[in-house]
Amino acid sequence: MVYDLDVYVIEDTDGTPIQNAIVTINNIDKLTSTYGRVLFTDIPEGLLNLYVNKTGYEQFWFQYTTTEQNRIYSVQAPLKQSTCNTTNCSFNIE
Repeated sequence: MVYDLDVYVIEDTDGTPIQNAIVTINNIDKLTSTYGRVLFTDIPEGLLNLYVNKTGYEQFWFQYTTTEQNRIYSVQAPLKQSTCNTTNCSFNIE
């Protein structure tokens, strides 16, 4: 069975859609639309690793396992603005 995945990328502070974020699933890259959305179709069943990258933001990572219960999945990806620049970077390691 194959699945569709709708990804909605937004600002974590106010929910504003983020255009041209790079969303990667199973080594396939797509850019978000003006509305912060991107649709992946025909995703195989199993474990998914979803990454979202955009200059000026911290990377978003999400892991999910598709099941036979749903054919279409929707993921909201809130991006947090990065505190890193060329002279000063701070990282939180947990």
